Amino acid sequence: MAVDLKTNETKLLAAWKDVTDDKSETDWALFGYDGHTNTLKVVSSGDGGLTELSEDLNSNKIMYAFCRLLDPKTSLPKYVLINWQGEGAPMSRKGSCTNHMRDVAALLHGHHLTVHARDEDEVDEQAILEKLVRAGSSAYNFKQRSTETSPQSKPVGTNYHRIVPTAEINLSERDKFWERQEQEEKQRQQEELTRVAEEKARLETERNRRELADAKSRANQERERSRNIAEVRQAEQKAERAAPKPAAASAARSADSAPVGTNYHRIVPTAEINLSERDKFWERQEQEEKQRQQEELTRVAEEKARLETERNRREVEAAKLRERHELERSRTINEARQAERKADRVLSQDGEQTARWQQSLAEDQRAEEERRHRADRLRAERKQEAEELIGHRTGEARAVFARGTASGQLSSGPTSPVGRPGGVARRWPPAAAQPYTQPEPEPERGHADGAGPAVITGEVQITTVTGELASVSIAPEHGLCAQALYDYQAVDDTEITFDPGDIITNIEQIDEGWWQGVSPAGQFGLFPANYVQLINA
Repeated sequence: MAVDLKTNETKLLAAWKDVTDDKSETDWALFGYDGHTNTLKVVSSGDGGLTELSEDLNSNKIMYAFCRLLDPKTSLPKYVLINWQGEGAPMSRKGSCTNHMRDVAALLHGHHLTVHARDEDEVDEQAILEKLVRAGSSAYNFKQRSTETSPQSKPVGTNYHRIVPTAEINLSERDKFWERQEQEEKQRQQEELTRVAEEKARLETERNRRELADAKSRANQERERSRNIAEVRQAEQKAERAAPKPAAASAARSADSAPVGTNYHRIVPTAEINLSERDKFWERQEQEEKQRQQEELTRVAEEKARLETERNRREVEAAKLRERHELERSRTINEARQAERKADRVLSQDGEQTARWQQSLAEDQRAEEERRHRADRLRAERKQEAEELIGHRTGEARAVFARGTASGQLSSGPTSPVGRPGGVARRWPPAAAQPYTQPEPEPERGHADGAGPAVITGEVQITTVTGELASVSIAPEHGLCAQALYDYQAVDDTEITFDPGDIITNIEQIDEGWWQGVSPAGQFGLFPANYVQLINA
């Protein structure tokens, strides 16, 4: 009957995960059957290792244990599945639970070793650790430090040193390795031949011993049969010599036919022995002897055939073993040679890659230097152009301001920044645009050109170069505003672009030379402070 893993599957998996969790202190879990049923349950768990686990093992039950051990060489956790069959467990129970191991191993997967134990000596921690070490794929001990001293490291220099593979590979060591491989192969072949010869000698000795024993047994049986035949023939001869004359025989027959009395009657052997029965007896003896001889010949032939079959089987196994050893040796040699060729290629490729990398690094450094020089040159040219442009436009603005003062066109109140000739474009961001009105100029006496002084009515007035007064309403949410004196093109997406006369709102004076604000296009970014003039400071 199959094992029941569904009833307590949650608890079983929880106990298994607790053991496999590296952060958990639990290092073993014990599982057993619920009563006489096939339902598997969790018996106990703990963190005391195999010593604590062995105390919970019951010698009268079938149990399973999953434990975690540390590999003494790699210090890595290894998992062991123990199939415990107590010495006192019923034989019927052992037989019915034999097929459960596969399902239990599938549920408690991830183990590196399976141990079948019947007593506490077989769950000894040291013995199981030795099995783990033998079952591991690596025999290297990571805890032991290598006794080989590494060559003294030299200071890292900047000069490139070409790697020569022939200087890196020790040819003498490689030749010694191949010599050892050849010697080991010759020794293995010699041992194989010796073992085959010993096996043949043992089989021949066994066959001779069996033949001698069979011959001795046949001789004993022949002597016993001859002795029995001789005894029977002697008895017959004695009976014939003791037979009476014919007259005596007739008298004996008449006496036999007389009425039975109390007188003594002499026994006649020839009358008692039935000759036909005697002949049948001898025929049976001969048939039995022939049958025995035939059986003996058949048995000897079967024994010879069995020995011959056994010898052929051992020779085939020896041939397969030799072939397997030869294949393993060839594979090992091929792998070693491939590793050597790969090492040679890697060394040569490393040298080429190092040279290419250093060449690429030098080219990158030269390109970086050229780019830095170009950037410095462009920055100096732009700075010079900006200074020339600022000086030129500042002179124009001062000339316009002087002419306006002389003609009396400016009002006595706060004045607006002067734009460049040709008028200005007043643009606002779409989201923060406010309608503005251009008041009709009031005629004033004493001005020949018809332009009167600016009247302050709570709005910001901007005087254009054409002599018109533009009144712009600035709402409180616009914050600090400024009018662009010159055009500016953004260098990257962190700056804004504007034309002369544009209104920039929500200005933050984050630096003496650079401010940030919202352009008429609705973009927020940096701009030079000397390109604008505040209008509501």
